[in-house]
Amino acid sequence: LARVFQPGKKYPGLPLSRSVGDGYAHEFAGVTHVPELVTTPRWDSDEFLILATDGVWEFVEPQEAVELVFSHLGQGLQRAARELGQLAGTRWTEHEDGAD
Repeated sequence: LARVFQPGKKYPGLPLSRSVGDGYAHEFAGVTHVPELVTTPRWDSDEFLILATDGVWEFVEPQEAVELVFSHLGQGLQRAARELGQLAGTRWTEHEDGAD
């Protein structure tokens, strides 16, 4: 995983594996501007689609994310997304002690 730093600094470093459309970061920071694409069929019965970064998927299993979002649908998608992000953030803090 490449890290992008402020010029001349060693902290904080932002870990990135991709930076969609950012040809400049590709030149100096070791990230790729080529996105990873996956095609998945959609069904009429689908109630939502979760699009999240590796910062979520590193700490929340897909089935757990689906169950969490589904349990908050009655409170709106914004609330469901916020809860998912907070769960991932809490686990990151616990796992990494707040430092990546």
